[in-house]
Amino acid sequence: MRLLAGLSQKSLARRIGCNTSYVSKMECGAVPPTVDFARLADDALRAGGDLVDRWQTWYELRRRGDAGRQTAVSEAINVETASTTLLVTHERTTLSFDGDAYAITVLRELENRTERSYNGYEVRIHVDAFPDDVERSRVHHRAHPLVWDHLGFRCWWAPMMSDLDPRKPGAGPTIELVADPTQTVTDKMIEGWIRFEGKRYGELLTLHPGRRLALMYSYTVSSTQWGTWYQRRMRVPTRRLDVELDFPQGLRTLVWGKAITAGDRIGPLGSQIDEHTENGRSIWSWTNGKPEFGDRYRFEWRFGNPPSRQPEEHR
Repeated sequence: MRLLAGLSQKSLARRIGCNTSYVSKMECGAVPPTVDFARLADDALRAGGDLVDRWQTWYELRRRGDAGRQTAVSEAINVETASTTLLVTHERTTLSFDGDAYAITVLRELENRTERSYNGYEVRIHVDAFPDDVERSRVHHRAHPLVWDHLGFRCWWAPMMSDLDPRKPGAGPTIELVADPTQTVTDKMIEGWIRFEGKRYGELLTLHPGRRLALMYSYTVSSTQWGTWYQRRMRVPTRRLDVELDFPQGLRTLVWGKAITAGDRIGPLGSQIDEHTENGRSIWSWTNGKPEFGDRYRFEWRFGNPPSRQPEEHR
């Protein structure tokens, strides 16, 4: 990536604030990578999160491989208590389909375990109408790219997660925040930045060390851009993850899922996906009380009575 960016080791070292010999040792594997280095190099090389993802994969494989060796355990990084990252104490995501578009709402309670203050939070939105067919997906999304202004993205701040109600955005002690796109990574992926700044009155909010806050954000994606799947990757240490998938009962939806480890091993979710009906809706719920850092939890579904509008009509 450094060579593709046209940078020397000295130039990269200057950009991320370390010495040239450290960059050299990192590249040849003489020293173990750190998450701070991965983040700084990712930003300097405009890698779009790929270097951080690679560090997470490396760390998870190392952690699991060393689990039985006491010496390695004593030296291992405790991701949850590390001073380099935020902690998500609880995340609750709802995906709702009306036959034409998917509405996604994410609630996160954040705890600042670092030694610095935060004035914003990064989000990543990724869609794929045909995740199992790379070429078809590329052609389709080039004609139907993901556009920030079409998402209707909105976000809110509250002191506690219980203050946020996805059915009543803006109700209670909440403040609507400002959000901006930071880069369009591909035709299927956009990164954005939630500013801890009130949209109406311009309040400046900060997440200080040792403090918590709750965020809620929502957006809508057309069914021409979204396939029959939803996935959460644990990019931030998370204590609890709740996922709810909400469909019209008339679609006769069947939902299943799988867990994919950082080493790309596929296995069961570990707990059952429960279904119940409510007001003509089929609601599928799943909870993980201890999601693994770096793992992916993927949900897929099939409609027994599919809606008339499907991505195939827009090939």
